[in-house]
Amino acid sequence: MESDTITLLTQVDNRKIRKFHLAAVAALFGSISMGTGLGYSSPAIPSLQSVNSDVHLDDEYVPWFGSLLAIGALIGGPIAGFAVDYFGRKLTLMLIPVVFTAGWLCIILSHGTSLLLFGRIVTGFACGLVSLAVPVYIAETSAPESRGILGSCVQLMITLGILLTYVVGKFIEWKWLALFSMTFPSILTVLMTFVPETPRWLLINGKRGDAIKAIDFLYGSSLNPESECQLLETNISQQTSERFSWQVLLLPHVLRPLFLSSGLMIFQQLSGINNVMFYTVSIFQSTGSTMDPNDETIIIGVVLFLATLAGSLLMDLAGRRILLLVSGLVMAFSLAGLGTYYYLDAAVRDSYNWLPLTSMIVYIAAFSVGYGPIPWLMMSELFSVKVRGWSSGIATFVNWTFVFLVTKEFYYLIDLIHDYGAYWTFGSLCLLSCVFVAILVPETKGKTLEDIENHFQGKKQPLHSVNALGDDLETI
Repeated sequence: MESDTITLLTQVDNRKIRKFHLAAVAALFGSISMGTGLGYSSPAIPSLQSVNSDVHLDDEYVPWFGSLLAIGALIGGPIAGFAVDYFGRKLTLMLIPVVFTAGWLCIILSHGTSLLLFGRIVTGFACGLVSLAVPVYIAETSAPESRGILGSCVQLMITLGILLTYVVGKFIEWKWLALFSMTFPSILTVLMTFVPETPRWLLINGKRGDAIKAIDFLYGSSLNPESECQLLETNISQQTSERFSWQVLLLPHVLRPLFLSSGLMIFQQLSGINNVMFYTVSIFQSTGSTMDPNDETIIIGVVLFLATLAGSLLMDLAGRRILLLVSGLVMAFSLAGLGTYYYLDAAVRDSYNWLPLTSMIVYIAAFSVGYGPIPWLMMSELFSVKVRGWSSGIATFVNWTFVFLVTKEFYYLIDLIHDYGAYWTFGSLCLLSCVFVAILVPETKGKTLEDIENHFQGKKQPLHSVNALGDDLETI
């Protein structure tokens, strides 16, 4: 009898895993699409500067080509915050491919610099939409024990998109690479038709019947969707009833998580990561390495993907805080090594030609297990459901603003304080991020979204049971 019970529970658990993982997989094609946008400039810039290119990109436009994606994204982030609340998480994700396709077509059809740069802005706008909508959708369809690994898969799939772009970009020119990048948004639209809207959004918008169907899809009818729906309604009703307004931002339980999320986003970009992603080939060309810069770039892409995979597996084991601290410390030391290489005399560098690639590998690995996925994961965890869309939009806006500032001014920073000064500066900021995390950032591992909200509201943690969606019901 006991054996039969265990077998039945195992079958229920397997069914649960399959269904909410299916929803996550569908949404994650948006992250792959974002990765192709982020990685595109690295192989495309040398192709655009070749003598055989239909459109020639002058040196003065290279910083703009890399950074204009961020301009579009910082506009797309806040708009995504409105869209996921107004149109729903699912519909927003289904509309994103339209924007991606428009951006890539502008690049493909360009015969001059203007349309080429405009295409980067449009694809950036789509990336901004993805960077908010995908984490929110996954957070609201995942159980707490799986939310860490599924949330970190957002960054993992971004790195997969970057890696695919690096590999394919070695063999084809920029127009064909843009055409290749158009395939993934199309897959996103198709897969999202088979998965439901998040139960939380449906209940907040008075669609109780649809919410029950969504719960049934995600967790199976054997778990009694009606009871699960009632528990969700209880938790939603206990949360603040105010919708977003600028005055709400001043409430401590909204302002503090917004400050923490924005701080993590800022330090993520002040690590200098997108300078590496946008200009990898150009950076390796500047080191004078005898190895093909495209091959070194592919190595970086592989390390980025594998380290992010490792970080995904560690997320719910080690916790968010410890991974952020390790990430910040190791990045600081690896950037110090890279800066030291540039500081050496040209004659001495030949003895240390292994140092740039080694430093970059260590740096990318450290970023990928901590500051890569965790700021996006915690953005989807920290905010109350009633203001999650708008607050996430602000945090996303902050992130992409710093993407633009750091990538646009990277070459000017090198002119001002040299290569070594730039990398030492980024390393120092990585150390500062460790102080920020150690003092201010709470641990969210294994906590339900309601536990986290109660923490910021200063409520005592109630005795609770965890249902299939990981929501709490206070017991008397």
